[in-house]
Amino acid sequence: MGQLLISLPIFLILSALQTVAVSRIEIIGGSGDIVMLALIAWTIVDEDGNYLGWSIIAGFLISILSAMPLATMFGVYITVAIIAKIARRIFWQSPILALFSSVIMATIVKFFLEIFTLQYLGIPAPFIISVTSILLPTLLLNFFFAFPIYVLMSDVAHWVSPKDEMYAK
Repeated sequence: MGQLLISLPIFLILSALQTVAVSRIEIIGGSGDIVMLALIAWTIVDEDGNYLGWSIIAGFLISILSAMPLATMFGVYITVAIIAKIARRIFWQSPILALFSSVIMATIVKFFLEIFTLQYLGIPAPFIISVTSILLPTLLLNFFFAFPIYVLMSDVAHWVSPKDEMYAK
């Protein structure tokens, strides 16, 4: 429960930072998503399994800040958390490999769910142009931000639930 309480201020700060600063860093039409990266990093680092609560909080905050419907953002971030948990189980000895494989898959899944939602709402989004001018630059920026966010979330996870001190007693 304490981890879910700490997730709200973390995601508030990250969503504000994403809205104010990270969204201004663009390559062609793509920008990084540090809230998604924080969710991936938390899911990989945390062993307690609170990733679904974190994904619901992240989806709610991002749906408030974006024009996407609430159900789409919940679906995106829950899917991202599940992808990261599966990658953590596959690459259990290498969390960095799990991080980067999760970033690739999560960015692609998020892109397709958002494009599908835009098409469903009647907003034209040409597929090939969207892939070349949004997906690929977003993937590059997510790779750029992934490791610093992973280090930050790893420190937060060790601060929230220190495993080493529990076993030392």
